[in-house]
Amino acid sequence: TTPTILAFDAEDHDTNTLHDTVAVNSRLTCRVPGIYYAEAIVYWASSAVGQRTARIKMNGSTIVTTTIMPLTTGTDTSHIIFTSPTRLAYGDYLQLEVEQDTGGDLAVVGGSIGTFFGMYRVA
Repeated sequence: TTPTILAFDAEDHDTNTLHDTVAVNSRLTCRVPGIYYAEAIVYWASSAVGQRTARIKMNGSTIVTTTIMPLTTGTDTSHIIFTSPTRLAYGDYLQLEVEQDTGGDLAVVGGSIGTFFGMYRVA
């Protein structure tokens, strides 16, 4: 399927205006240069077909990290958890892109126990 950039319309906390829930809600934007840990959890609806892929991209094109999850049994939702240290300059932004190859639509689960995307500065 076509890779899809996920949009996030809610926040748990945002101490430095990294995320806008309305205008550009797919981006986490660096406001203070440094090294950041970007982390993501992607929950997929259940399906016994195909693999799931999630990647973090910088500035719309550079792949920071990719995680691929192989075929599951299909009886439960599947999830991918990953993190990556990334050096960011002021104005750089990260996005979470997902892709799956089940041959049809497969939902990403949202809500308070679903898909998550965040970053925090470590140096």
